[in-house]
Amino acid sequence: FVVPHPMSMFRVRLALCMAALAAPADAFHVGMASTRATVYVRSPVISAQPSMNLITDMFDEVKKAMRTAKEDPTISATASHILITEKTGALSKARAMEVLAKIENGEMTFEDAAAKYSTCDTKVKGGALGTFPKGRMVTPFDKAVFNADTSLGSITQAATVYGYHLIRVDERTGME
Repeated sequence: FVVPHPMSMFRVRLALCMAALAAPADAFHVGMASTRATVYVRSPVISAQPSMNLITDMFDEVKKAMRTAKEDPTISATASHILITEKTGALSKARAMEVLAKIENGEMTFEDAAAKYSTCDTKVKGGALGTFPKGRMVTPFDKAVFNADTSLGSITQAATVYGYHLIRVDERTGME
């Protein structure tokens, strides 16, 4: 099967590594081109060509395993966030600054702002992410949350691949 351009070779290879756990080492061959990857399935052990959904699911499992491997369960935080996603990073940041001003001016609470402006599913819980170990979140978010200079209860910011975050850290454990 052919994998279109948005699917990176890295993603394809990781997904195939997952599939290879259940197949012989020579079951797959990946051909590369600038706009596509062609995956050849050579093993009779595999009864059908993997679908894009299967590859994506396998990739997500690999991502999850990699994330778990870098987590530090001895350090954790409880935080809430407001995710602002606009067409560009600059627009996301500008919108986030408007929302932050409303919170700081007392026009609305953090929870109300999350419910109204956040594009994350956590908005129904006022942006609450719960408690999570260091290393679970994407790097810029993780750095903002676990920065010793970030005071508990204050609002910090982070730009990630998902958008621009306003983050309130409510508790941290395991940090000296």
